Amino acid sequence: MRIDKPTRLHLLQRQIIRLDSRLADLTTLSERYVRGRFTLFIVLAFIVFLAFSRVSNTAGYAAFVIGVIVFNVIAWFHRRIKRSIQRHQLWRGIKQTHIARIQLDWAHIPATESTAPSEHPFAVDLDVVGLRSVHQLLDVSVSREGSQRLLDWLLVTEPDPAHIARRQPLVRELMPLTAFRDKLALYGRLASGPGGHIEALPLVGWFAQPVTGGLRLADVLIVWALAIINITLIVLDALNLLPPLWVVSVLAYIGYWFWRGQGAGDLFQQALALRSAVERLNAIFAYLEAYPYGGAPLLKALCAPFLDANSRPSIQLRRIGRVLAGVSLRGNPILWFFVNLLIPWDFTFAYLLQQRKAEIAAHLPQWLEIWFDLEALCSLANFAYLNPEYTFPLISADSLFKGGQLGHPLIPHEAKVCNDFDFAQ
Repeated sequence: MRIDKPTRLHLLQRQIIRLDSRLADLTTLSERYVRGRFTLFIVLAFIVFLAFSRVSNTAGYAAFVIGVIVFNVIAWFHRRIKRSIQRHQLWRGIKQTHIARIQLDWAHIPATESTAPSEHPFAVDLDVVGLRSVHQLLDVSVSREGSQRLLDWLLVTEPDPAHIARRQPLVRELMPLTAFRDKLALYGRLASGPGGHIEALPLVGWFAQPVTGGLRLADVLIVWALAIINITLIVLDALNLLPPLWVVSVLAYIGYWFWRGQGAGDLFQQALALRSAVERLNAIFAYLEAYPYGGAPLLKALCAPFLDANSRPSIQLRRIGRVLAGVSLRGNPILWFFVNLLIPWDFTFAYLLQQRKAEIAAHLPQWLEIWFDLEALCSLANFAYLNPEYTFPLISADSLFKGGQLGHPLIPHEAKVCNDFDFAQ
């Protein structure tokens, strides 16, 4: 059954009402947790005090440990509720934006940062670009590159029939997949943070940049051998079995570290700056991996690289995520100094980072290209879903252009005057 635009609007408004009710319940529950955690803290502190003062130190320490565990368990549940509130708020925002797009409520349609090329023949005349434009009305992308991909499609002056013929079936397939489209937008917004957009191409540039003076496996093995010798000689000296020969081995260890590992600092600094971007992409790609794709063969074919068991993004990004977690030890300079004095922590993680970086550099551009295309396709599919009275054009190889009841999408329906148009060259 074909659903008209007023029905679409009514369904979205009902979803907003249900989300408001759910958000009210979650907010009330969160407030209860706040009061409960405060009360629990007071009660646990009193119990620990009684255990120390009336029973024994052992009982006091036991009560303290149990109290910390109980308090952290309650805090974990509270964090889950707060995350649920955040997701519901974003989900409500997505639905509210759909309503704004239907009603041409520009105050609640996110603005784009696009600008029209000065020499373009129709970008400005037809309001394709800029504020209150076709691009702003359609664009649901989270990545700047996905938004630009959509704009590039809108500004094509000589349409490619073959390209359009490949794109239209995908848009048709995505059109009824509202849950897929909205959840992809949800994960993107969760990942984008306060900025509202993700810029992914700088990440590609960093992964593609070769490492100068990179470490070899032999370097890692040598520095680990020196570290083991250091520890062994220090233990033997402490047991008075050998003189302090460890002084020489430690100097050799430090010297080799500075000789071969001097570039690790810059590598780590760049990697830590991009750590949040890696984590954001992992959340988005994991959703594309987990989606069942039943009844959507074209979408499944587009997202095939996300489904490869050997090279899927979550595996690759999780590996580099663990390496970046190890690199984060640099955030504690004192602990970092003493750990590296004992074992080649930075040396090891610099080598692992090089390996993970090379692995991801081979796949990341393809993953991102698919995501950018998918965001642009979802923008078109979302527009088609919100405007069921619009039709998909039939593209032919000849020069004939013929349209019936054509009207500009930026004019409200009640004020729009539509016309037939027909010309051939």
